[in-house]
Amino acid sequence: MVPSYTCEAIDWSMRSKVSKIAIIVLMTRCEYILNKFLVDKNDLAAFLKYPYIIAGEQPLPKVRIDEIVYVLQELARLVIHSETVSALQLHSYLKEGLHKEENHESRAHLLILFPSFCELVISRETRVRELVLVLLRLISANLGLEKVNAG
Repeated sequence: MVPSYTCEAIDWSMRSKVSKIAIIVLMTRCEYILNKFLVDKNDLAAFLKYPYIIAGEQPLPKVRIDEIVYVLQELARLVIHSETVSALQLHSYLKEGLHKEENHESRAHLLILFPSFCELVISRETRVRELVLVLLRLISANLGLEKVNAG
């Protein structure tokens, strides 16, 4: 019979490997959804062949708005283990800074999507803008860039 601590170590090793693969797949899919939303929003007027419509004036279908809102909400809820961060394509100085945190939970995955969030800030969809603001605040907190009260 294998000692329980050995089974736990094997189980943790397997879960760690799976989480590292899963985070890469998840971030790739999220980035695709965010970028597709941005492209569709920017190209909608040209796609519909109405040159007099300003890009972004014509709304996207409700299902597309619901999709991006859901993705942004779940990204805000997602917390990953500090060991999973090593699978993310981040600069080494960011990884080192994030590993210095005493907390084993991280939102480093949001850094991967930061460029897309910056573009979504100007979305005409209020829910999208509000959620992006929440995500940018989470990124700031994760980097230790808390707002300083001047009062």
